[in-house]
Amino acid sequence: MPQPNKPWIGADNDNPNKIIRWPNTVKHAFVTGGTGFLGANLIEQLRADGWRVTAMHRPDSDTRLPRQLGAELVQATLTDEESLRVAVPENVDALFHLAANTNMWRGATTSRERPISRAWRGRKTSGA
Repeated sequence: MPQPNKPWIGADNDNPNKIIRWPNTVKHAFVTGGTGFLGANLIEQLRADGWRVTAMHRPDSDTRLPRQLGAELVQATLTDEESLRVAVPENVDALFHLAANTNMWRGATTSRERPISRAWRGRKTSGA
């Protein structure tokens, strides 16, 4: 039998394809590129599955769609490591990096580790 404050996932007896979670086990995801095609679709799916979502966006992005989907919005820039450190929340269960800087595709950087990797390293996670 599930216990409060302990992770538990089970099936709904009336609908075996529906997954239910024990209360107080909401997962938290951080999504870069939340205003793009992939990011918006991922946010929609995560929210439908009961996740709390924090979505990163550029200063000049149109944030209407992720906001309508129920995402919490934070502003940051992929090339600004400090803005990423501030944007990535503590205790997230998953980080989905879907943002793209097409300038990097042309070999504009020689670093193999991107700023998002450095910002994520050392963050507290929920242990999931």
